[in-house]
Amino acid sequence: PHVRADGITMRSATDSAESVVLDGDCDVNSLILVNGSGFTAAHLTVTRAVHHPIHVAPPGDETNR
Repeated sequence: PHVRADGITMRSATDSAESVVLDGDCDVNSLILVNGSGFTAAHLTVTRAVHHPIHVAPPGDETNR
């Protein structure tokens, strides 16, 4: 996903990291690209990105997608 808004939270409904798995299969640079402030990721698994599982950059910077 590409998060462009401020104040976004991504978390599993069960608070179990095993119940939500974002797997890039070593095929994407970043699994989650964040261009907003106040982002929270909780109780989820983010794995096998080429460079960054979660990449945070200033608004407008989408260079590492």
